[in-house]
Amino acid sequence: MLFRRVRARCMKRILRTPLRVIEFRNLTLSALQCSLLATRPHPLHVTFQDCEFEGCGWAFVEALEKRTSSFGSLTFKGHIDLASDELERLFQVNCIEHLNLPCLDYNGKVSILPLAAPVDHLKYDLYADPDIMEGIFQSLNIVAKKLDVVIRNSGLDFPTEYAGLPDCVLQEMISAVMANCSLNVLDLSTKYNKDLQWDSHIGALFKSVADHTGLKSVKVNVYNEAFGPDFYHLRELLSHNRQIVVTDENGNLYSDGYLIDRLYFLNRLYQGSTDLLVDPSSERSSLVAIALLQSAMYDFPCTGLLLSHHTDVLCELFQCAPLSDIIESVSPSDSLWVNDQKRRRRL
Repeated sequence: MLFRRVRARCMKRILRTPLRVIEFRNLTLSALQCSLLATRPHPLHVTFQDCEFEGCGWAFVEALEKRTSSFGSLTFKGHIDLASDELERLFQVNCIEHLNLPCLDYNGKVSILPLAAPVDHLKYDLYADPDIMEGIFQSLNIVAKKLDVVIRNSGLDFPTEYAGLPDCVLQEMISAVMANCSLNVLDLSTKYNKDLQWDSHIGALFKSVADHTGLKSVKVNVYNEAFGPDFYHLRELLSHNRQIVVTDENGNLYSDGYLIDRLYFLNRLYQGSTDLLVDPSSERSSLVAIALLQSAMYDFPCTGLLLSHHTDVLCELFQCAPLSDIIESVSPSDSLWVNDQKRRRRL
């Protein structure tokens, strides 16, 4: 029996699966089945593998266009039996969260449209003909917050000999990074392509991303010499942006053993201090006081950083003559130091 002859009642039962994960393989779906699938009230995770749609999928796309709640995840594997017009409409609907596409059997505009689809996560295998795509890419507005795109080129004259990473590639990548304010991790570790060498571009890269407000981590595989004399480029980055860490592909921090470690310590203190300001707790005064008398003691940069963020706490401490609450929370040696400071203040 052909699957498209399955009646609506049976189709609804199939779509009530508790896991809401459905995969159709080598089936032909009727217009009614497509409409039922696209109008389920709850989000689904749907995969079509080499499936066919009656009417080239117009019923499925039309139902998605009218949908106001999230459809969920939509994945195509193998051949996509949708006409180019229906594909264009599909890539404009606003209800798909995760869209997963194979390489499309279309050239030019249609194959580029998925990159502009209003989805949260796009995974796409793209064939790009340079002669066709050059003008299209310049006007492209990429909407997805998370991109997983493989770009393929079948040109016979594509260079295969080793060559350094061109400056133009670096500049385009930097433009994309700075345009994505939500980017947290920039992974250039070239895990699957060891031929990409970033060493000569580290200085320019760090200088360009230093002002990124969302970036937390840069992963890159380079030699220590790439950071310049005395790790100059890395020191400049960490001093300018206290939110960023730089690691290799395995998550190991790059460091010279002292100055860089010192910057990371200061930056961790900075992050913890600013977190207290964003979400202040009832124990903020005690936490700041303990930090001043322990990790930041005898350390002018750390003390200055804490006091610049928590001046009000300093005022509270001066107004509080007995510091017994603070002294009880520190070590005996620190307590002696505090008592000595109290005696000096009375004198």
